[in-house]
Amino acid sequence: MNLKKIIREEIDDLQWIHDIRLEPFNVERATEEIFEYFKNGFRFNNDWVISFNNFTGVVEWVNQNNDEIVFYATPFWDGADYIPIDYQTEDGYGTITTIKIADFKYMEEFRQWLKTDYLEEVWRIIDDYYTRWFLN
Repeated sequence: MNLKKIIREEIDDLQWIHDIRLEPFNVERATEEIFEYFKNGFRFNNDWVISFNNFTGVVEWVNQNNDEIVFYATPFWDGADYIPIDYQTEDGYGTITTIKIADFKYMEEFRQWLKTDYLEEVWRIIDDYYTRWFLN
């Protein structure tokens, strides 16, 4: 097989890339997708349940072993370019920290971030806080 034929076959295999229409990033659209992604809730790293609260408009993280504390970590809360990580107990409300959100050029970048980096970064912070203050 000659080199030209190999290259031509490789190019043909990647032709689908030209068909992708990249949607520019839009905060309003991202907010809609956050709702869609979390609306039914799901379990993360065994102990955590993440869901979207329709009434308050926030992403909630609850440890299934202790519902006395609720964590909030909503990307683009109030249009900000960061995620405030807050908590609420029967004793009150507090802020743990904020996470700067990356600049996205396309919606697909945002979607990948939401399903990977967002979950891991927020979980790491919340789980550490929960372990230090509620398990010790």
